[in-house]
Amino acid sequence: MKIAVTRMGALFHYSIPRTVQSLGMLGRFYTDAWAGKSWGRVLGAVPAAVRPDRLRRLLGRQTSEIPSELVTDFPMLAIRYGMKRRGSRSLGEMIRAHLWAGEEFCRGIIRHGMPGCDAVYTSNSQGLELLRHAKGRGMRTMMEQTIAPYEYECRLLGREQEKHPGWEEPPAEAGDAGRAFMEREREEWALSDVIFCGSEFVRDGIGAVGGPVEKCRVVPYGFVFPGLGQVEKAVNRDRPLRVLFMGTVCVRKGIAEFVRVAEALAGRMTFRVVGPETLLPEAGARLRRCAEVPGPVPRGEVGALYEWADVFLFPSHCEGSATVCYEALAHGVPVICTPNTGSVVRDGVEGFIVEAGDVGAMVSRLEQLDAGRDELARLSAGAVARRGYFGAEAYEGRLREVLGSFDGGSSAWTGEMERGKEPE
Repeated sequence: MKIAVTRMGALFHYSIPRTVQSLGMLGRFYTDAWAGKSWGRVLGAVPAAVRPDRLRRLLGRQTSEIPSELVTDFPMLAIRYGMKRRGSRSLGEMIRAHLWAGEEFCRGIIRHGMPGCDAVYTSNSQGLELLRHAKGRGMRTMMEQTIAPYEYECRLLGREQEKHPGWEEPPAEAGDAGRAFMEREREEWALSDVIFCGSEFVRDGIGAVGGPVEKCRVVPYGFVFPGLGQVEKAVNRDRPLRVLFMGTVCVRKGIAEFVRVAEALAGRMTFRVVGPETLLPEAGARLRRCAEVPGPVPRGEVGALYEWADVFLFPSHCEGSATVCYEALAHGVPVICTPNTGSVVRDGVEGFIVEAGDVGAMVSRLEQLDAGRDELARLSAGAVARRGYFGAEAYEGRLREVLGSFDGGSSAWTGEMERGKEPE
């Protein structure tokens, strides 16, 4: 089976197309921007010292593990989509820009024709027209639900918006665009033979809105973080605990709870928040009174942030299987997160799991680690040891199991995951 993998952006550091390529099954990879093409070589001539952050991030859009000759990209789509996103003044406009990009992406791939491919692997909201096209030609169809369904997310965040008024624009203002997004996801599920979910939280979210749970396969992701040795992270016992948050700074990812934690522990610990921000001015000012807020950083600089941190606090309300949690563990940083992050963290082994919104539990766990640096060191060692579970080789095995049973069978591994167990 040769698979056309399609994905805008560099989600999960290209782990899906990299793994499919390692299995010898990658027929073609379609994306919006690939710096291995001629335009990337031209822009790469700009001296590193004067490259703006946006250019640095764009030039990071490639990996040596995928041959550039197997990649088809649509750089003008990337430019136009970026302009539409930056010009969006509401959530509804942002969603309409995303829907437009997904449709244009599919049309571009269909025009290219997917030569030599007999299956397609796409992702939620980016694949509807392509799945229709593939289904009509007898191709096998697969999709990745990268996050809990938008309908389920809106339910969860509606409650959070009520608890935290004035933090950001209410999602209800998405209006018709939001409903179109929900319908697009549902149609993609109907057209897919298999729906890959990075966590049980995503699968359960599909079930919560009446989606086809029977098509879902839970396959936690795999990552390679170059340059990391096996040495455990050193634990500093002589300074205040350093707590890091990384990701979009928004209510969905639990920034309101993070701020309340930082306020409760002000003067006793140091907090740092890294990422693009969607907060309204008053909420942003409140955040800056209790945490360092450097903004987004290029991908190549995140290692220094994990080196700085003692603990990664990620109190998100809705994810797929958050990359930052894998990343923190790989760097030996214990993680405090919620079940809604869809993480591979085990409570008391590599960090702690606390219920979404439970600020008291978050404060208690941080105080516990601040007072017990030996326990912090134990969790850090557990984080490093966890790398094997979410490494590229382990992920390749998980994905191979599902792809190998694609014609309707079910592997022992996926069966165990569906019963809520981890494989041996």
